[in-house]
Amino acid sequence: MEDYDKYSASHAPTEVPNEANLAPDRIARLLRVLSVIQSHGAVQGESLPVLAGVSRRTLFRDLQLLRDAGVPVEYSRQSHSFSIAGEYFLGPINLDPAETEALALAFVLLEHQEMHPWREPLRRAEAKITTALRDEHRPRWNAVLRNIDVAPPPASATDPIADVFSTIHTAINDSRVLQIEIDGVDERPESVTLRPCCLAFIQVRWYVFGQSPDQREPRLLPLDRMVRVALRPEHFENTGPSRLKAHLRNAWRIETGKTEYAVCVRFDARVAEDIETINWHSTQETHWQEDGRLVFRARVSGLSEVARWVLSYGPMAEVVEPPELQALVRDAARLTAARYA
Repeated sequence: MEDYDKYSASHAPTEVPNEANLAPDRIARLLRVLSVIQSHGAVQGESLPVLAGVSRRTLFRDLQLLRDAGVPVEYSRQSHSFSIAGEYFLGPINLDPAETEALALAFVLLEHQEMHPWREPLRRAEAKITTALRDEHRPRWNAVLRNIDVAPPPASATDPIADVFSTIHTAINDSRVLQIEIDGVDERPESVTLRPCCLAFIQVRWYVFGQSPDQREPRLLPLDRMVRVALRPEHFENTGPSRLKAHLRNAWRIETGKTEYAVCVRFDARVAEDIETINWHSTQETHWQEDGRLVFRARVSGLSEVARWVLSYGPMAEVVEPPELQALVRDAARLTAARYA
């Protein structure tokens, strides 16, 4: 047992491995080691490499890799056995095949997105759930992870806002007031006292929605522009995300206005099918014309974001109404053309 007793001294974590450098067969082997230890509770040191189907040398490397990733693998010199400390893993999960595949797909979608700062905990949760699946469902789970890939859309980087995100999340949970310094439009920091209601990911970036005591209208502030965020001692009654939905009303994305417009845009046949298959707005309606063009209608409060959307299709999009949107698109197109004159 001397080799395994030596292992018990190697508790100091080294650098956490880069998951992108782990080959699929190595990931499968790590999960197999975890599954053996979990299913047995405690496994004799001499038995573990046999049950896991690996050599002693490979087992030591895998156990250290698991430690470095935060898995609390322990070795008892008294019983000469390996175990996982505490309640690190879930008990068996009784999912049916469809639920197993749907949950695996959710992990694939979330893990490939750069839109949230909790990717490391997500990977640990995935490992726990994988080991807790019933044996007959694990192949379905692994097949989804292996066969489906995602090309993430553009989004603001979340690593720089991880601490800000956590502080705001704590404030919302505890109904605490926040003191925020944020870069203003003129790049000079603005100090904002905010009662945060919810965090929201809208289009490409994270926002916090809340109410400032000195302002009548609620605020929607982007996290990536925040210079400093601190918890204040005051508490407040949180009304939750329902106020955000009321605030945005029929906004195209986040820009709201006091007037609601009936928007009508006609798209050329070259892009009509792409427009028709995407859910751009909750109020949208579409219908085809005999010449292959598509008419898009929606009721929108605030036109600036709609104008940028229309302009992204260039001459393939024509604003039918309202006149205010026609003017925005016409002026922007004229200025753009002047730059290349």
